[in-house]
Amino acid sequence: MIAKQCSTTFPCESKGLLIAHLNVQGLLSKIDQIHHLITTNSIKIMLCSETFISRHTPTSPINLTDYLTIRKDRPNRKGGGVLMFLHKTVNFSHLPHLENLLPEAIVIKVTPQHAKPFLLLNIYRPPNTKVQWFDQAYTLMQACLQECSETIAMGDFNLDYGVDSTKIPRKWSNICTEYNLNQLITLPTRLSVNRESILDHIY
Repeated sequence: MIAKQCSTTFPCESKGLLIAHLNVQGLLSKIDQIHHLITTNSIKIMLCSETFISRHTPTSPINLTDYLTIRKDRPNRKGGGVLMFLHKTVNFSHLPHLENLLPEAIVIKVTPQHAKPFLLLNIYRPPNTKVQWFDQAYTLMQACLQECSETIAMGDFNLDYGVDSTKIPRKWSNICTEYNLNQLITLPTRLSVNRESILDHIY
């Protein structure tokens, strides 16, 4: 999540393809800050969740020079939404036949110049989603494996891997085990007065 004041540089160095995810909770009001973050850090692929934009929102105020934009807006109600900014040098293909298996997801296949191709998923799972979501996620992961041997999934899953990760739903744990999805984030991604949560994940 982008706070009102945050660092515009990442504490890391990358010589490869730099990919990042932000839970923006409202893209339009923070678009200049996001653009600055992308260009300052030479991020090649930026994934955003909870964009809060609709199909009526034009793409022109969102676009960033030298980047392509893929967006999937929530069609019938406020909130949610996912988006990707992709630098023009990134060799990728958009796979809507896969992303349509899950309500709020974007799926692309990235083919780096000197590395194996991989699928990149930007996923938003709203809180209190019905159990059907896990069945849809299972179908998506199954289809991804058939498409490509390597998959990276990032996004706001609203499943807390923080203090008590034993409360992760068994269905999701089973999906992670079957498809070898390892959750990499260990520091809190959401802070409140009484709680630290790890709701934004990288697999």
